[in-house]
Amino acid sequence: MTLANLSLTVFDAETNKQVISTILHKSVDYEASSTLAKTYSKFSVSLPYGRYRVLVLGYNGSRACSITSLNHISWEENYVPNTFLYCEEFTLDESTNLNRDITLRHVVSAFCVTAEDAIPANLKKMRFISTAGGTVLDATTGFTPQSTGRTSEIAVPDSHLGKIDTFTVYLFLPEEQITTNYTIQALDKNNAVFCEKHFNDVPLRINYLTEWHGKAFEQGEVETPDAQSSFNISWDINWADTLRLNGE
Repeated sequence: MTLANLSLTVFDAETNKQVISTILHKSVDYEASSTLAKTYSKFSVSLPYGRYRVLVLGYNGSRACSITSLNHISWEENYVPNTFLYCEEFTLDESTNLNRDITLRHVVSAFCVTAEDAIPANLKKMRFISTAGGTVLDATTGFTPQSTGRTSEIAVPDSHLGKIDTFTVYLFLPEEQITTNYTIQALDKNNAVFCEKHFNDVPLRINYLTEWHGKAFEQGEVETPDAQSSFNISWDINWADTLRLNGE
């Protein structure tokens, strides 16, 4: 997997203040050159001796990331991208060797809806409204400090009309696993809701993908029984596991 963005920020471990400006690599800037492509995932910084925290973020999408502090990371328009995180505290002195490979892990949960009925001709957007989770990330915990819920919208290109499609939204969670209610709305070109579906007690877990397959463009409640899943971690760049909900 190639992430659209990789960033590195270094903080003073005592004051929690940035000691260098965030270094951002965008994959699109490296794609045209085979030489540059080899350096896409590499960072190099010079620091005086001291104690620091290093923050590495990998994420997709084009919206700007705002790192106010280690405890408050967010994206413009309350966007939550597929996000990977590495955060470590270290001491830099004459004996420190910080040449290392870093493995990022998912720090979001994902809710994935596959519409098994064809996308209606008047559909322009899909809106997802959750009652829990958040849009702000605390890098020191991997959780969101503000579990206020999230509203997100996914534009639907005309080329997808009449086809089967999958929609995925991401959330930062206030703890390792939660349940939340989701409302999914189908909107037309006037932003009018012409179909609404409710999902109750959706299980979400960090580094997990929760899937639902069914008729998305029919009105109705979707009951979500307890999902049974073993917690078997696979590759860190993939989802640890998938929680599948029964469809109607």
